[in-house]
Amino acid sequence: MVKSSSHKGLIIICISFSLYAQAQQTDRKRVEGISTDIFTEFAPTISADGNTMILESNRNETKTAERWELFESKKKADGTWSDPLSITAINDKCNFVAGPTLSYDGNSIYFTAVIDGVNESEDIFYSERLSDTEWSEPVSLGTPVNTDDYEGFPSISADGKSLYFIRINYDNPVDRKSKETCFEIYVSRKQTDGKWSETEKLPEQINTGCVRDPRIMADNHTLIFSAITPTGKGFYDLYQSRKNPDGTWVDARPLDFINSTENDQSPTISAAGDVIFFMSNNDIYAIS
Repeated sequence: MVKSSSHKGLIIICISFSLYAQAQQTDRKRVEGISTDIFTEFAPTISADGNTMILESNRNETKTAERWELFESKKKADGTWSDPLSITAINDKCNFVAGPTLSYDGNSIYFTAVIDGVNESEDIFYSERLSDTEWSEPVSLGTPVNTDDYEGFPSISADGKSLYFIRINYDNPVDRKSKETCFEIYVSRKQTDGKWSETEKLPEQINTGCVRDPRIMADNHTLIFSAITPTGKGFYDLYQSRKNPDGTWVDARPLDFINSTENDQSPTISAAGDVIFFMSNNDIYAIS
């Protein structure tokens, strides 16, 4: 378990990110040991202590079909990352899996999945850690979060009481210029009986029309996500918003020290706040 005192570093780094808007793109570094030249590495999620990363990749694809799976990598003593290992308890059960997020203690994964005989459209599932290398079989989060339509790319808050995720924006399903699919961000809150509340769409300060991949930070107030906007640098860019004490959200601001002409998506930050990982150009990158 990681002590909650590490939340302070996260808050500091989120503020610092806004101040570093003039940083150069050369500051971004591809995460070696995890990123490859021939496959896509996507949707990283980092444990609070910064030593475990779960990601999505097609590195186990067959010659006849592209197959996405979840992988786990550990940071080694020298600071490099181990070769990602397939999370077979999840991958063997799922016809499709994507968009993982680790709980604050690193003992639960929430993710997008389709499983034969369980659901027909993408829904949110979770799995519990059984040991350092083993995970339980997937369990559906159920209603009211999951519906007959798409739910995916969840992000669980540090206290485990808020779950952010995306649904397709049917009013604007595809961005005309980039041809990228557009989503909206929702939140559900865990009630005192342990069940999830009815879902709530976040306001227009965040849902600007074409967004995806929310990641709620350890302070439970700072949200980083991807969005396509008229003033963006490329396709999807990273943005940051913060929830006020009264529950309202401030206008989202671009993280221009990260954003490029590529798709910049799926941000994640350890609780120490010393590095941000994200997906760009089919690889996992980091800025510290």
